[in-house]
Formats: sequence, structure tokens, C-alpha cells
Amino acid sequence: MGVRSRFRVLVWVVVLFLFLPSVSGAASSKVTFGYVNWPGVTVKTHVARQILESLGYPCDMKSVALPVLLRSMANRDLDVFLGAWVPTMKSLVNPYIEQGKVVEVTTNLDETIYTLAVPKYVWDAGVRSHADLEKFGDRFSRKIIGIEPGNDGNQIVLDAIANNTYGLGSWKLVEGSAEAMMIAVNAAIKKGDWVVWLGWMPHWMNLVYDMKYLEDPLGVWGTEPEVVKTLARAGLDEDFPEVVEFLRQFRVTPEIQSEWILKFSHDKEKPEEVARRWIASNLGIVDQWVYGVQAADGSRARDVVRRAFAR
Repeated sequence: MGVRSRFRVLVWVVVLFLFLPSVSGAASSKVTFGYVNWPGVTVKTHVARQILESLGYPCDMKSVALPVLLRSMANRDLDVFLGAWVPTMKSLVNPYIEQGKVVEVTTNLDETIYTLAVPKYVWDAGVRSHADLEKFGDRFSRKIIGIEPGNDGNQIVLDAIANNTYGLGSWKLVEGSAEAMMIAVNAAIKKGDWVVWLGWMPHWMNLVYDMKYLEDPLGVWGTEPEVVKTLARAGLDEDFPEVVEFLRQFRVTPEIQSEWILKFSHDKEKPEEVARRWIASNLGIVDQWVYGVQAADGSRARDVVRRAFAR
């Protein structure tokens, strides 16, 4: 290679070094949230982002599949995830925690529910438990309405059918999207028909329907309470200590998240608008989340947020 060629290569190396995005995992000047396209975590991430940006901490959001999200956090390409359902996702999350690449910040949502549900009029007629289903099997046409194939909840039902647990051996699981499930549930309830489906909280179904969750005396849905964790990539507390302090205090109730999901998923409002309107209407709750936190300019976070979201 001649002198001129080597000079050109050197120039290109310098250009690449200066202008291409870093792949080294170095700390960014902004906080990047990863999220999966689930209604609850989508709005929740918008809420956190808007509060932090009002405090002077630039943020970004990237929607990716869960395995990619966790790997990106381990590589320091994403900073925060607000939707880690534990213990359901424990097998995916724990390896990164054990490697010290991802840390649990807090539990941002507890008192969650995931099991079979029925309308209250079915509950009142005597279906209080999974063990009651087969006694009234004809009323349900021995069908359980599920969601997308491969979902953990579907698999629990399929295993119960395969093992004849609760006498469900002759039942059928109807699989489809969550939206298709809710359309079927809505149609049945409008007609007063009997229906049993995969229910969970938080979700807008808990606000729209008078419904009940069935007891599970054999524990096929598990006995360990399901909670939602906030995860951060290792070192975020050193790069953005005030952001992490906010994240430690950022906790919601199932009722709050169900309201967000109702507006976004059911009423089809934009998630950023749902977030902004909710923050402006609930500054007392936001005060608790930003207690003791400083804005980027050193001022008290509570005062900054209230000015930013003044109605």
C-alpha cells in the first residue's frame, strides 16, 4: 500500500471514530427506555419519560422484543425497562442480573392477577373456582377463551386440559389475539351468555366489566405473587443518580395502570396524551415520585414538575 493510500485509510478511520455511533457501551447524555408493545408498560414509560424530561433529563424510547431489550440493556444500549413481570420472566431476566449487567431497581406494580375470569352473573350462579367449571360445562360449551398461541397463560390452560386437572379434560382452549378474546367476551356479556376467559389485572377489562377471578385451589397458576419490576442497566445510578432516585420511587397501583390501559387500548387515545393528561391531573401522586429528587439544574423536582404541568 502506497503512502497516499495509507493516508486515505487513516482519514477514514478518523472520520469513523468521530462520527459513527458508539458501540462500546459508553454512557449517553440521555436516558433510553426500552419497552415492549404492551399497553400498560407503553403508557407507563411515557409517564416516566415526560416527568424526567420536565426535570431536564433528556430521554428516548425504543420498542423492541423482550429478549432483544434485555440483551441491549446488558450491552448498555438501553438503560431502563419498566415492565419485567416476575416470576413469569425470571428465566429471561435472572441470567443478566447474575452477570451483574442488569439490576432490579424496585417493584413498580404489585397486587397483579392472572388467572381465569367470569362475569359476575356467572360467579353469582355458583362458579367461584376452577373446580366449579366442569359442573356447568354445558353452559360454557366447554370452551375457555384464550389469547395468542405460546402465551404462558394459554399453556397453563392447555396443561390443565391435557392432565384433566379440575376435570377439564374434555374442554377446549380457543386461541387468538387479546383483542379477539375481548371481542368474544364483550359479545357474550352483552347477551348474558356464560363465558370464561384469561383475565388479568391491570387491564381495562377490570374497569369496563363486572367480573370475578376464579379461585385456584390446586395452584396451577402458581403460588408466588406476580409483580412488575423496574430494571436498569448496571452503572445507571452512577451516570444518572437523580433519575435512578426517581425510578426507585416510581410505583403505581393496578387501578392507575388499568386507567392508562383503558384510555390507550380501549379508547384509542395516544399514549403520550394519556400520560400528559394523567400527570397534570395527579400531581399529588407525582410529588411522591419526585420527593428528594433534584432537577438537572439543581432545583427541587416537585416545583419544576408542577410548573411544567400546570393546567
